[in-house]
Amino acid sequence: MFNIIKMDLYKMFKSKTFYIMSIILIILILSFAILIKTTLSLNYDMAKEANFIYSVGDNTLNPSVQSPEEYYAIQKEIKSSVTVDDFIMIQYASSIMLIVMAAFIAKFVCSEWDTGFVKNIIPLNGSRVSLVVSKNIIVLLFVLIEGIISIFVAMGSNVLVSGKVSILDFKGIIIYIGLQILLQMAFASLMILISYLFRSKSVTISIGILLGMNVHAMILNQLDKLINIANIEISNLSIINNIRILEFSSEPEIYKRVIIISTAYFLLYNILSLFRVKRVEVN
Repeated sequence: MFNIIKMDLYKMFKSKTFYIMSIILIILILSFAILIKTTLSLNYDMAKEANFIYSVGDNTLNPSVQSPEEYYAIQKEIKSSVTVDDFIMIQYASSIMLIVMAAFIAKFVCSEWDTGFVKNIIPLNGSRVSLVVSKNIIVLLFVLIEGIISIFVAMGSNVLVSGKVSILDFKGIIIYIGLQILLQMAFASLMILISYLFRSKSVTISIGILLGMNVHAMILNQLDKLINIANIEISNLSIINNIRILEFSSEPEIYKRVIIISTAYFLLYNILSLFRVKRVEVN
C-alpha cells in the first residue's frame, strides 16, 4: 500500500494537471474579486446606467439612491465592509472548487486506464484495495492544498477590493473550511467511483461539471414537493446543496447534518469503488 501511495504522490506532484488546476482555481477566484472591484469602482452615472446602485447591508440593488454623494458614501461603506470571510464563502458556495477537483480526479484516475499502467498494480487483490485508499489520500491532499491556496487568494482578493485584510471570525473560518473539506471529500469519493465506473476522462469531467453546477437541484426540489418523510427534505441530503447553504454562523443541527451526510456518502461511495475495482477486468 505504501508503495502505491508513494507512487501516486510522485505522480501528482509531477503532473501538469495538478499545477494547471491550481492556477485555474486562482484565476477564477481572483476574477470574482476583480468583478466586485470593478462594480464598486463605477462612478455614479455609470452605476446608475447599469442599475448598479447598492444599498447598505445586503448589497442589493437600490434604484432609490439618487444623489452622487449618497452613492459614493454607500460605495465606500460596502468596500470597507468586505472581508476574507466573504471571499472564502464565495469560493466554496460556487461551483469552482468542485469542478476543478472533478477535472483533477478524472485526469489522475482515468489516466491509469488510458495508458494501461493500471495493469502493473491491479492484478493483485490486495493492491486493488490499496488503489482506492491511495486515491482518497491523494485527493485529500489536493483538497487541503487547494483550501490553503483559497485562503491566501481570499486575503489577496480582500486587499484588492477594500485595501486591507479583514477577518471577522477566524475560528468560524476554520470550522467552515473543515466542514467544507468533509463535504468535498464526499463529493471526491463520488467522482472516484464515477472514474472507475466509466474509465473515461470526458464522461467523468462532464458529470462533475453537471453535479458541481447543481443541475440536479430541480429534480430534488420536485421530489421534496411530492415526498414528505418525517419533515425531511431530500434536497438537504444532497452533498452539493449542503456545500452551497453552509454558512459561518449555521445552526449546530446543520453542522451535525453535514458531518453525518459527508461521512455516510464518503463510506458508501468508497465501498462501491472497492467493489468496482475488485471486479473490473483489465484488458
